[in-house]
Amino acid sequence: MLCSAMECGVFNARFQGEGRGFAGDEILMQKVKYLLRRGVVVMTMVMLMFISVSLAVLLAKYSNAGYIVAWPALGDFVLPLCFVLLAQIFRNRVCAVIAVLLAFVNVILRIATFIIRRETFMPFGLDTLILLWEHADHKGFQAVLGRYYYLWLFPLLAVALGVMIFFCTRAWYESRKRRRVIPNSWITVFALLFAVSIFSSTFYVCTTASEKEPDQYSMALVRPTPVIVADIAGGIVDMAMSSMSECGFFPEDLPADSAELLEKHHIFNRKPQGCEVSREPSAYDRVIIIAVESLELAFLRSFNPAMPEGVTPYLDRLCRENISFKNCFTAAQPTSWGLTALMMSRLDYRRELKNPGNPSLFSISGRLGFEGFYFSPVSGYFGRNRETYMRLWGGEINNYFFSEDWRSRFNAKSRHTWGISDRELFGSVLSVLEKEDCPKQFIALISTIDIHPPYTRVIDGKCKKEFNSPFLDSLHSFDHHLEYFLSRLMKNPELYNERTLIVLTADHSATHGENYLKRKDFNPERIPLVFITPNRRPLEGLDVEKYCSSIDLTPTLVRLIGGKTPRTFMGRDLREKKDCAIAWTSGDRIFFYDRSREEPLIVQLDGTGNADEPDAFRKMVADYFRLYYRK
Repeated sequence: MLCSAMECGVFNARFQGEGRGFAGDEILMQKVKYLLRRGVVVMTMVMLMFISVSLAVLLAKYSNAGYIVAWPALGDFVLPLCFVLLAQIFRNRVCAVIAVLLAFVNVILRIATFIIRRETFMPFGLDTLILLWEHADHKGFQAVLGRYYYLWLFPLLAVALGVMIFFCTRAWYESRKRRRVIPNSWITVFALLFAVSIFSSTFYVCTTASEKEPDQYSMALVRPTPVIVADIAGGIVDMAMSSMSECGFFPEDLPADSAELLEKHHIFNRKPQGCEVSREPSAYDRVIIIAVESLELAFLRSFNPAMPEGVTPYLDRLCRENISFKNCFTAAQPTSWGLTALMMSRLDYRRELKNPGNPSLFSISGRLGFEGFYFSPVSGYFGRNRETYMRLWGGEINNYFFSEDWRSRFNAKSRHTWGISDRELFGSVLSVLEKEDCPKQFIALISTIDIHPPYTRVIDGKCKKEFNSPFLDSLHSFDHHLEYFLSRLMKNPELYNERTLIVLTADHSATHGENYLKRKDFNPERIPLVFITPNRRPLEGLDVEKYCSSIDLTPTLVRLIGGKTPRTFMGRDLREKKDCAIAWTSGDRIFFYDRSREEPLIVQLDGTGNADEPDAFRKMVADYFRLYYRK
């Protein structure tokens, strides 16, 4: 009996030990399954993000017209939806929180994209946000919302962040109550948001694609979220890096191979003339530059037979009867970029704002005894233009005229959403130039606005012809008012004589307007460059077929008024041998045009670009820019 009891005890002990062993193995297996499940979740998350970004990069690289309309269905909302499914299958709270965050980010970016596209015709990105901030009417906001109106953004951001944190917290703790990470009601909301975004993007793009003249910027609405986020993050990194770098002119840093190519194309001379002012005889005492808003050369019927007849008769006549270039390109866009490139012969407006002090046409001519005038139809508060242009270009503050000055001094009326119409502008400019105390030597820059949306047409005298198009009506109206201005100016012998030079050009090429240009994009293109003067002797030898850009105008004018070209100028005198055009757009892209190619060479700052171009040539273009904007 005792043995049986002992054997039974041993058996029970062994049985219990084996039971404990079985239980331990089960716990171990549960831990292994748990770790494997977490590993699968992590790997799935990484693979989904990699696939999403890879698809975005491929679409950005191989799609000429933007991003295909199916992208929101294939990319942006598949990613958060997959995280929802992962959260449900694996009951993973991290996936649930990521799904909520991605849903919020997608919806916010989609709404912001629609608003910015509607207001600016541009895609949502860091460059667009900077442009909106620089061109905002800060004085108007201060008058309505107070001096520190921008602090109102913080409560809005706090509310949005609070809502996001609330839903993330709900997703994190939901499984404790319902043993489901994300309830069915949430999945329904996700599905509705995805469907609305996909439908709205698809509907808009299909609608614009069916129009006779499709909107070139419609594809901005379906820009992939990973690309938007990468664009903003990359822009912030670039700004941080550029703020820590030194901008300047260091010719000794130019590689020998690039220097040789630049000299071969007469783009750069390793022995610059310097910043000294030469007292050589001036060919002209009065230089008047008219920078027409967005006037592309292809808007003139004499250069583009597709344009309706009779829209620009006076502009066509000016091009026929005067020295008119056929291959002059805008150097930068939009307006602030274009005008600064023209006045300072430099390309990057943003870097100029960070490092002011480079010479301009106003500062050089001022040392030669010329007085500088700038006439603008828009407000000086808009984009802080008065303050910014004064800081960059120099000159006398009393010689900067904006819409508020025209209204207070000359009782000009507002006929345009942005300020005063071109008719009012030209009349007010004549009032200034025809004054008895107007200096005998001056440089005047006039920028216009009528051809900017919303297009303005002022019916006056002979300007009654209609073309059933707001853009064409506005262009025809401007043509009429320009004829009035120049005709009256030329009748005044004190203003227009052998010592007067009038330059007709544009601030930049078209970024809007009806697509009579038959272009797929709005990259820098040809603009008018017309020299009007009764004294053409100083301009002898100009080749109107040569390639040039806006940055080449100021070096030419500086030499014509008796000055030397400073080494900070990126352009060359139009009378020199240089026969190529260089332009710049946001996104660190440089455009190079010459006679040897139908399409421009597009180069990034890292030297990459057209694959069919030699590496040395792409490197030359990038080194040329880095020489003036050191990184």
